[in-house]
Amino acid sequence: MTTVERLGSKVGSTAVSEEAAATLRSFTLGDQQVQKALADGWTYKQTDVAYQDEGTELMGLAVWVERDDASRQILGERPCVLVCPTAVGLREDFLFGALDRYASLGYVAFGVDMYGEGAVWDKGRSRAIRQPLTADRTKLQRRMVAAYQAAQSLPQVQEDNIAVVGYCFGGMCALDLARAGVPMKGVVSFHGVLDRPAVDKVPGGLSCPVLVHHGSDDPFISPDQFQAFQQELSDQRTDWQIHIYGGAKHSFTRPEKVTQADRDAGLQYCPKSERRSYRTTKAFLQDIFPDFSSPIQQ
Repeated sequence: MTTVERLGSKVGSTAVSEEAAATLRSFTLGDQQVQKALADGWTYKQTDVAYQDEGTELMGLAVWVERDDASRQILGERPCVLVCPTAVGLREDFLFGALDRYASLGYVAFGVDMYGEGAVWDKGRSRAIRQPLTADRTKLQRRMVAAYQAAQSLPQVQEDNIAVVGYCFGGMCALDLARAGVPMKGVVSFHGVLDRPAVDKVPGGLSCPVLVHHGSDDPFISPDQFQAFQQELSDQRTDWQIHIYGGAKHSFTRPEKVTQADRDAGLQYCPKSERRSYRTTKAFLQDIFPDFSSPIQQ
């Protein structure tokens, strides 16, 4: 369901608590572009997209907007933004909201399924599912390429006009897809895991434009990791930007991360950093998709 449809639904397993669900849904519906799309009569559409990776059954989620009037030209093929989830997985309110926000810009937003499960709230279970992918990054790349190909198959998508964004663990996924050598238009990482895979195991490089949003106080990225990532970008002469947000911790885009337990874990929402990073990302997407003009984007 889109965020609008989820308003009257039960939380189920889409958020860690009722309070978190309400915060996340309110955040999405407070987005100016989402409000504009709804006020102008655009309808959010979605479809589950089944695909496989080496026998693992996966279920992506595509979201886009339509309107049955003179602006119907947007119903043709358009750019696609792959959205890679955090360690929780795809089927949770933060990712649902991200899909709605990118769709409100006129793109097809494709939620990537990394686990073959909806949302995994148990941290031990999540680590166990991720471990084979992070231990062998070629497996992670292969799973991302499967999602990329699934998105390409959608009738709404311009198959040569695809970008990828990722949050936390999804930042690693997004960057590794770009390293896989597929023809990406660009990659964006929000408070992502930046450790570079071993070159002898994952020889590909970052050749597309790269935009990284990083909190200066993110405890999950060591100075050595950050420096090595910058060196990778420089060595490959990549078109890259890194925006560092002073005082921001990990998960600074997540509005529900406001408890003392979150802060103790190194997680904290930072409204200014969230606004600035999303504004920069919207401009980045417009730059890498120069031939696409959305009739609904402000």
